[in-house]
Amino acid sequence: MKKFNRIFGTAATVAALLFSLTILSCSAASDGPSVIAFPPLPTPTTPEQNNAQSTPVTLETPLTLEACVDGAVVTFSNKADGPVIYKVNGGAEQTIESGKSKDIKLAAVGDKVEFFGANKAYATDYFSNFSNIACDKDCYVYGNIMSLVQSEGFKDATELKQTYTFSSLFRYNTHIKNKDGADLILPAATLTEGCYREMFSGCTSLTAAPSLPATTLAENCYSSMFSGCTSLTAAPSLPAATLAKDCYNSMF
Repeated sequence: MKKFNRIFGTAATVAALLFSLTILSCSAASDGPSVIAFPPLPTPTTPEQNNAQSTPVTLETPLTLEACVDGAVVTFSNKADGPVIYKVNGGAEQTIESGKSKDIKLAAVGDKVEFFGANKAYATDYFSNFSNIACDKDCYVYGNIMSLVQSEGFKDATELKQTYTFSSLFRYNTHIKNKDGADLILPAATLTEGCYREMFSGCTSLTAAPSLPATTLAENCYSSMFSGCTSLTAAPSLPAATLAKDCYNSMF
Protein backbone atom coordinates (compact mmCIF):
# COMPACT_ATOMS: atom_id res chain seq x y z
CA MET A 1 0.00 0.00 0.00
CA LYS A 2 2.85 2.44 0.83
CA LYS A 3 4.43 1.78 -2.55
CA PHE A 4 1.11 2.46 -4.26
CA ASN A 5 0.74 5.76 -2.40
CA ARG A 6 4.26 6.92 -3.43
CA ILE A 7 3.52 6.11 -7.08
CA PHE A 8 0.12 7.77 -6.94
CA GLY A 9 1.58 10.83 -5.20
CA THR A 10 4.31 11.24 -7.84
CA ALA A 11 1.82 10.86 -10.68
CA ALA A 12 -0.45 13.43 -9.09
CA THR A 13 2.40 15.92 -8.78
CA VAL A 14 3.36 15.53 -12.45
CA ALA A 15 -0.28 15.89 -13.52
CA ALA A 16 -0.66 19.05 -11.48
CA LEU A 17 2.49 20.55 -13.05
CA LEU A 18 1.28 19.77 -16.57
CA PHE A 19 -2.14 21.26 -15.79
CA SER A 20 -0.50 24.46 -14.47
CA LEU A 21 1.62 24.83 -17.63
CA THR A 22 -1.51 24.33 -19.77
CA ILE A 23 -3.38 27.04 -17.87
CA LEU A 24 -0.42 29.44 -18.24
CA SER A 25 -0.10 28.89 -21.96
CA CYS A 26 -3.81 29.31 -22.64
CA SER A 27 -4.64 32.07 -20.15
CA ALA A 28 -4.05 34.77 -22.74
CA ALA A 29 -5.94 33.02 -25.54
CA SER A 30 -7.44 36.24 -26.78
CA ASP A 31 -3.97 37.60 -27.49
CA GLY A 32 -2.49 34.36 -28.74
CA PRO A 33 -0.61 31.72 -26.78
CA SER A 34 1.76 32.90 -24.07
CA VAL A 35 5.44 32.18 -24.34
CA ILE A 36 6.93 30.40 -21.38
CA ALA A 37 10.37 31.91 -20.73
CA PHE A 38 13.10 29.61 -19.57
CA PRO A 39 16.41 30.94 -18.21
CA PRO A 40 19.09 31.30 -20.93
CA LEU A 41 21.80 28.69 -21.15
CA PRO A 42 25.18 29.90 -19.90
CA THR A 43 27.51 31.24 -22.58
CA PRO A 44 30.54 28.99 -23.07
CA THR A 45 33.71 30.64 -21.88
CA THR A 46 37.30 30.18 -22.92
CA PRO A 47 40.41 30.87 -20.86
CA GLU A 48 41.46 34.50 -20.95
CA GLN A 49 44.44 35.03 -23.21
CA ASN A 50 47.01 37.78 -22.82
CA ASN A 51 47.10 38.66 -26.51
CA ALA A 52 45.72 42.20 -26.60
CA GLN A 53 48.20 45.04 -26.73
CA SER A 54 46.78 47.92 -24.65
CA THR A 55 49.00 50.49 -26.38
CA PRO A 56 49.52 50.12 -30.15
CA VAL A 57 53.07 49.27 -31.14
CA THR A 58 54.65 52.10 -33.15
CA LEU A 59 58.13 53.34 -33.99
CA GLU A 60 58.13 54.91 -30.52
CA THR A 61 57.79 51.52 -28.81
CA PRO A 62 61.20 50.29 -27.60
CA LEU A 63 62.32 46.71 -28.06
CA THR A 64 60.08 44.79 -25.65
CA LEU A 65 59.75 41.24 -24.39
CA GLU A 66 56.53 40.28 -22.64
CA ALA A 67 55.96 37.17 -20.54
CA CYS A 68 53.46 34.64 -21.89
CA VAL A 69 53.64 32.64 -18.64
CA ASP A 70 54.38 33.43 -15.02
CA GLY A 71 58.01 33.52 -14.01
CA ALA A 72 59.67 33.87 -17.41
CA VAL A 73 63.33 34.90 -17.22
CA VAL A 74 64.87 37.03 -19.96
CA THR A 75 68.67 36.94 -20.10
CA PHE A 76 70.55 39.72 -21.89
CA SER A 77 74.24 39.04 -22.56
CA ASN A 78 75.75 42.40 -23.45
CA LYS A 79 78.81 42.35 -25.74
CA ALA A 80 78.40 45.96 -26.88
CA ASP A 81 81.01 48.59 -26.03
CA GLY A 82 78.63 50.39 -23.70
CA PRO A 83 75.83 49.56 -21.25
CA VAL A 84 72.29 48.47 -21.99
CA ILE A 85 69.43 50.02 -20.00
CA TYR A 86 66.24 48.13 -19.21
CA LYS A 87 62.94 48.84 -17.48
CA VAL A 88 60.50 46.28 -16.12
CA ASN A 89 56.86 47.36 -16.44
CA GLY A 90 57.96 50.96 -17.02
CA GLY A 91 59.78 51.14 -13.68
CA ALA A 92 63.20 52.44 -12.75
CA GLU A 93 66.09 52.22 -15.18
CA GLN A 94 68.54 49.39 -14.53
CA THR A 95 71.88 48.77 -16.20
CA ILE A 96 73.64 45.84 -17.85
CA GLU A 97 77.28 46.80 -18.14
CA SER A 98 79.41 45.95 -21.16
CA GLY A 99 80.68 42.37 -20.94
CA LYS A 100 78.02 41.38 -18.39
CA SER A 101 74.83 39.31 -18.47
CA LYS A 102 71.62 39.93 -16.54
CA ASP A 103 68.73 37.60 -15.73
CA ILE A 104 65.50 39.60 -15.69
CA LYS A 105 62.55 37.85 -14.08
CA LEU A 106 59.04 38.64 -15.32
CA ALA A 107 56.91 37.44 -12.42
CA ALA A 108 53.49 37.36 -14.05
CA VAL A 109 51.88 36.92 -17.44
CA GLY A 110 51.90 40.28 -19.23
CA ASP A 111 54.95 41.66 -17.41
CA LYS A 112 57.27 43.47 -19.83
CA VAL A 113 60.91 44.44 -20.10
CA GLU A 114 61.98 47.27 -22.42
CA PHE A 115 65.55 47.71 -23.67
CA PHE A 116 67.52 50.85 -24.57
CA GLY A 117 71.10 51.56 -25.58
CA ALA A 118 73.43 53.95 -27.36
CA ASN A 119 75.71 51.38 -28.95
CA LYS A 120 76.55 51.23 -32.66
CA ALA A 121 76.75 47.44 -32.65
CA TYR A 122 76.02 44.43 -30.46
CA ALA A 123 78.45 42.06 -32.16
CA THR A 124 81.86 42.08 -33.81
CA ASP A 125 81.30 38.72 -35.51
CA TYR A 126 78.65 36.04 -35.74
CA PHE A 127 80.70 33.14 -34.35
CA SER A 128 81.33 34.03 -30.72
CA ASN A 129 81.51 37.74 -29.90
CA PHE A 130 77.85 38.72 -30.08
CA SER A 131 75.21 39.95 -27.67
CA ASN A 132 72.28 37.60 -27.16
CA ILE A 133 68.77 37.77 -25.74
CA ALA A 134 67.45 34.47 -24.39
CA CYS A 135 64.26 33.40 -22.60
CA ASP A 136 63.70 30.30 -20.48
CA LYS A 137 59.93 30.38 -21.12
CA ASP A 138 57.70 31.75 -23.88
CA CYS A 139 57.78 35.52 -24.37
CA TYR A 140 56.34 37.84 -27.00
CA VAL A 141 58.82 40.09 -28.78
CA TYR A 142 57.85 43.41 -30.37
CA GLY A 143 58.79 47.06 -30.69
CA ASN A 144 61.49 49.03 -32.48
CA ILE A 145 64.90 47.33 -32.46
CA MET A 146 66.54 50.73 -32.97
CA SER A 147 66.02 51.55 -29.28
CA LEU A 148 69.22 49.54 -28.77
CA VAL A 149 71.37 51.84 -30.90
CA GLN A 150 69.76 55.22 -30.23
CA SER A 151 67.99 55.36 -26.89
CA GLU A 152 66.88 58.97 -27.48
CA GLY A 153 64.85 59.66 -30.63
CA PHE A 154 65.05 56.08 -31.87
CA LYS A 155 61.69 56.43 -33.60
CA ASP A 156 63.46 58.39 -36.34
CA ALA A 157 66.56 56.18 -36.57
CA THR A 158 66.90 54.35 -39.91
CA GLU A 159 70.67 53.97 -40.31
CA LEU A 160 73.01 51.25 -39.06
CA LYS A 161 76.61 52.39 -38.79
CA GLN A 162 78.75 49.41 -37.83
CA THR A 163 79.23 45.90 -39.19
CA TYR A 164 77.33 42.98 -37.59
CA THR A 165 75.12 45.40 -35.65
CA PHE A 166 72.44 42.91 -34.54
CA SER A 167 74.06 39.69 -35.72
CA SER A 168 72.92 36.62 -33.72
CA LEU A 169 70.96 38.81 -31.27
CA PHE A 170 68.17 36.22 -30.78
CA ARG A 171 70.07 33.22 -32.09
CA TYR A 172 68.61 29.88 -30.87
CA ASN A 173 65.98 31.60 -28.73
CA THR A 174 63.23 29.01 -29.17
CA HIS A 175 60.85 30.84 -26.81
CA ILE A 176 60.31 34.18 -28.57
CA LYS A 177 56.91 34.44 -30.24
CA ASN A 178 54.92 36.89 -32.33
CA LYS A 179 52.07 38.75 -30.68
CA ASP A 180 48.95 39.60 -32.69
CA GLY A 181 48.87 43.29 -33.53
CA ALA A 182 52.30 43.95 -32.02
CA ASP A 183 55.09 43.86 -34.59
CA LEU A 184 58.82 43.62 -34.20
CA ILE A 185 60.10 46.61 -36.18
CA LEU A 186 63.42 46.65 -38.08
CA PRO A 187 63.18 50.05 -39.82
CA ALA A 188 66.78 50.51 -41.00
CA ALA A 189 67.10 51.66 -44.60
CA THR A 190 70.89 51.91 -44.49
CA LEU A 191 72.50 48.55 -43.74
CA THR A 192 76.05 47.37 -43.02
CA GLU A 193 77.93 44.16 -43.66
CA GLY A 194 76.44 41.25 -41.69
CA CYS A 195 74.09 43.54 -39.75
CA TYR A 196 71.26 41.01 -39.36
CA ARG A 197 73.28 37.85 -39.99
CA GLU A 198 71.81 34.86 -38.07
CA MET A 199 69.74 37.31 -36.03
CA PHE A 200 66.86 34.83 -35.62
CA SER A 201 68.62 31.61 -36.56
CA GLY A 202 66.97 28.67 -34.81
CA CYS A 203 64.04 30.72 -33.41
CA THR A 204 61.56 27.90 -33.93
CA SER A 205 58.52 29.61 -32.33
CA LEU A 206 58.43 32.64 -34.64
CA THR A 207 55.54 32.43 -37.08
CA ALA A 208 55.96 35.79 -38.85
CA ALA A 209 59.10 37.59 -39.99
CA PRO A 210 59.47 41.36 -39.44
CA SER A 211 59.28 43.69 -42.42
CA LEU A 212 62.61 44.47 -44.10
CA PRO A 213 62.22 47.87 -45.81
CA ALA A 214 65.80 48.47 -47.02
CA THR A 215 66.10 48.84 -50.80
CA THR A 216 69.91 48.81 -50.89
CA LEU A 217 71.61 45.83 -49.27
CA ALA A 218 75.08 45.19 -47.85
CA GLU A 219 77.30 42.12 -47.98
CA ASN A 220 75.93 39.22 -45.88
CA CYS A 221 73.29 41.52 -44.37
CA TYR A 222 70.48 38.91 -44.31
CA SER A 223 72.67 35.80 -44.44
CA SER A 224 71.06 32.95 -42.44
CA MET A 225 68.79 35.51 -40.80
CA PHE A 226 65.87 33.06 -40.45
CA SER A 227 67.74 29.80 -40.86
CA GLY A 228 66.00 27.09 -38.85
CA CYS A 229 62.86 29.16 -38.19
CA THR A 230 60.67 26.15 -38.88
CA SER A 231 57.35 27.74 -37.84
CA LEU A 232 57.40 30.69 -40.27
CA THR A 233 54.26 30.71 -42.40
CA ALA A 234 55.39 33.30 -44.96
CA ALA A 235 58.52 35.14 -46.06
CA PRO A 236 58.75 38.92 -45.61
CA SER A 237 58.55 41.21 -48.61
CA LEU A 238 62.02 41.82 -50.06
CA PRO A 239 61.87 45.18 -51.88
CA ALA A 240 65.62 45.66 -52.41
CA ALA A 241 66.66 46.64 -55.92
CA THR A 242 70.38 46.88 -55.15
CA LEU A 243 71.91 43.64 -53.89
CA ALA A 244 75.33 42.69 -52.51
CA LYS A 245 77.48 39.60 -52.16
CA ASP A 246 75.77 36.85 -50.11
CA CYS A 247 73.05 39.26 -48.95
CA TYR A 248 70.41 36.49 -49.11
CA ASN A 249 72.75 33.53 -48.53
CA SER A 250 70.86 30.78 -46.65
CA MET A 251 68.39 33.42 -45.43
CA PHE A 252 65.75 30.75 -44.74
